Amino acid sequence: MSLRNGASISVILFGAMSLGLVFGCVIPILPSIALHFGGSSGAVIAQLVFAIACVGLMCGGPIAGWAITRYDPRTVLLVALATFSLAGGAGLLLDRAFTFLVSRFVLGLSAAAINTAGVTLISQRFEPQVRMRVLGYYNACGPIASVLALALSGVVSEKLGWRGPFLFYLIGVAVFGLALVSIPGSRPAAPKQGSELTGRFWRPLLPFYALLVPLSIPLFTASLQIPFLLAEHGYARPALIATIAAISSISVSTGALCYGRLRLALNEKGVLVLMLTAIGAGHLILGSTQALPLTALGAIVTQIGGGMLLPHFLSLLLDRTPVATHGPVSGWVYSAHFLGMFMNSPTLAPITALVGIEGALALLGAILLAAAVAVAVYRPRQPEPQ
Repeated sequence: MSLRNGASISVILFGAMSLGLVFGCVIPILPSIALHFGGSSGAVIAQLVFAIACVGLMCGGPIAGWAITRYDPRTVLLVALATFSLAGGAGLLLDRAFTFLVSRFVLGLSAAAINTAGVTLISQRFEPQVRMRVLGYYNACGPIASVLALALSGVVSEKLGWRGPFLFYLIGVAVFGLALVSIPGSRPAAPKQGSELTGRFWRPLLPFYALLVPLSIPLFTASLQIPFLLAEHGYARPALIATIAAISSISVSTGALCYGRLRLALNEKGVLVLMLTAIGAGHLILGSTQALPLTALGAIVTQIGGGMLLPHFLSLLLDRTPVATHGPVSGWVYSAHFLGMFMNSPTLAPITALVGIEGALALLGAILLAAAVAVAVYRPRQPEPQ
């Protein structure tokens, strides 16, 4: 492998890592952010740090996909990397709540754009059989970066104060420099190819996006619901919650790393059944026990299945569409995925109010297992011979 190829691969892999940095850098400093902005509004602002970035992630994919069809993935990647560094590094200076939250929204936009451009570059470089394995490796990088960001941000914030972890976003400056010299330019989609993005083009893809949204909801249970589950069981210790979060992130990476081999061994349907079974069984375990080891097991099983989700849907959609359309196609994948993340709490909150958090997780697990059985036994009708 040449030095330039190695640098370009590092740039592309940073896309998934940027997602880990968006959230991982700020988790240890949320109480300090609330204290800094003070009063009753401080806690609200700290909570919005996550929500606003998530909205940016939902919006950024489609915008980046549109830009790729008019320019090229390299240009979009360079702009997104520069924006990521500026928006993330702004936390070192900003003191007004409004501008601080705007910077978090822009950070989410740019991270989604980096990933959309990165997946588009992967689709241009690799044939489908290799691409699905590369997509697994790619998506394994995000959770690993998240674990590292969590660990390092806690240490840095104790040494430099709550603004210290925002220094990590300046890594984007170095990646921008690498991208500038290692990513070759490419032509945007030709007008004829761009005109393919009509209602007729999107119609057969809509079921995939519609399925991705609800499947993404349980993937974020580990981050958003398990801390409350542990608290209900009497394990509300920050170090323990952080340990479970780290184990969950490593499990996501494990699932993503295994995806390529599983997809070769199984077909598209087989991977979907396996994924639904793992996520469903994990939720059923989480909702059926108060034992700490079994709670950790439930998180591991859930996240191994969840780690296959993005590479699977990216692979399904990229396999079904022309390369010239892969920017918009992958951009909407990230939009659907983070819409599911955003819907985790609103979806589970009313169920939790009725049956408790354990009952809500067990019910979700049962639904997912039933879906796995339904997919396994489903046989599409064969067209009658003429």
